[in-house]
Amino acid sequence: MNEEIIYLDHAATTPVSEKVLAAMLPYFSEKFYNPSAPYVQALEVRRDYEDAKHLIAQNIGAKSDEIVITAGATESINLAFSAA
Repeated sequence: MNEEIIYLDHAATTPVSEKVLAAMLPYFSEKFYNPSAPYVQALEVRRDYEDAKHLIAQNIGAKSDEIVITAGATESINLAFSAA
């Protein structure tokens, strides 16, 4: 039996875009360092993180220090409500 699945639980989890996966794969396999650590590899990852924030800010007309990146929706919602 080969039925096509229609996935309707995107609120819980979603498939990863191929472009996103390709961009993130190095950070899952090679550049897995803690960006808050002081050693060279971690500092390189931190630089990549800050570059990403800068790019996001440019694309939405904001400043890098106005961008907050969280681990997920729950953390973002909690942060938004605690800041209000």
